[in-house]
Amino acid sequence: MGPAREILQTQGIALVAVGSPACVRSLYFVAEELGRTGHFFWKALSARDYSLGRHEKAIRECVQEALARPSVRGVIIYASCLDILACLDLGEILAGILNPREIPVEILYRGPLAKRRELPMEALERVWKRWGVWPKGDLAAKGGRTSGQDTEKNSFQREPPKEPEFEKIIEALEKEDGDILLLTPGGCKSCMTFQKREVFKRVKNTRFSDIGVCSGNVEELVKLVLEAFPLERPLNILGTAVMDAVGFDYEGLCSQLREQGKEAVFLSGGLKK
Repeated sequence: MGPAREILQTQGIALVAVGSPACVRSLYFVAEELGRTGHFFWKALSARDYSLGRHEKAIRECVQEALARPSVRGVIIYASCLDILACLDLGEILAGILNPREIPVEILYRGPLAKRRELPMEALERVWKRWGVWPKGDLAAKGGRTSGQDTEKNSFQREPPKEPEFEKIIEALEKEDGDILLLTPGGCKSCMTFQKREVFKRVKNTRFSDIGVCSGNVEELVKLVLEAFPLERPLNILGTAVMDAVGFDYEGLCSQLREQGKEAVFLSGGLKK
């Protein structure tokens, strides 16, 4: 969340995020903590939204509202793992958008699927240099960093995005015995770190690069799971939006674990249908 925090703390910069509930919810809590929800423009999408091609339209709408804000002098689209898998095209996003003040708009690719190619903080530094924004230096001339609450309002300044399906199920497991594994490229669990529930501390998660998430190597994952969890304890496995998108074989993983004597059950994927 380092890049998100720096963006939200830089005056005049709007942060746009469209994606799975887990991803957008994590960012909302960061914006809320910093008192910057008025500069965070978001929309959480379902599996049906993605299947119907509503993704780019949702981003375009968020960007358009951000550009209409008088104080905004730059918009950063905080690309999620699903955006990376979809090869988000900035030109298509900006087509048809009204931007009479010619405010710069850029995509920041971040997260576990982007790190192999470029670290997100390094990519953000390049954006600041192109824009002439220096959030870590002498900021008086450029507006600089900010503290305190937003004084402006927008239609996105409302209740947080609803919790993802896997979070609801994990809550329901609070009094159940057994271990919990969240299959994710790495960042999806962060939406639960803001919630003070003991059960969330029991959740372990995977980490995948862009290559690893697309390989679907169930055999290697079986080996890692058996090393990480006691054989005699049951294991509850939950999926996330990215794993759903690449068609990960959840049931195949559970079947291979059971063949090794490990009780494992798949409970839910990452997106509502």
